[in-house]
Amino acid sequence: YSFQGPAAFERNDDKILFNWGLSNPAPNTPNSDFSVRWEKCEVFEEKYYVFTATTSTRSYMDVYVDGIWVMETNGAEEKSIDYYMPGGEHCITVEYKDDYGDAYVEFEIEDQ
Repeated sequence: YSFQGPAAFERNDDKILFNWGLSNPAPNTPNSDFSVRWEKCEVFEEKYYVFTATTSTRSYMDVYVDGIWVMETNGAEEKSIDYYMPGGEHCITVEYKDDYGDAYVEFEIEDQ
């Protein structure tokens, strides 16, 4: 899935774990067919991390590190990757698109 244009809603949450079900993620956004973008910059130690992404049926997620695509989910899926992060400040961007139906999104970064 390819995101184009601005997200319907942008967030900066400490943790990405939302089960919106059939409701909308924010006022003035629809209950279905919406997108959300999270971006957070922080300092990382140089090492491998495990990125885990989970999405609901008929939804998609793309994850970027410093603007470079690193992983995606497509539909009801949980996917993990090992990702080597050089030490220093890096920006993580998560883009989520819900087509219709229950909306569930989860993304976490853990030490390997």
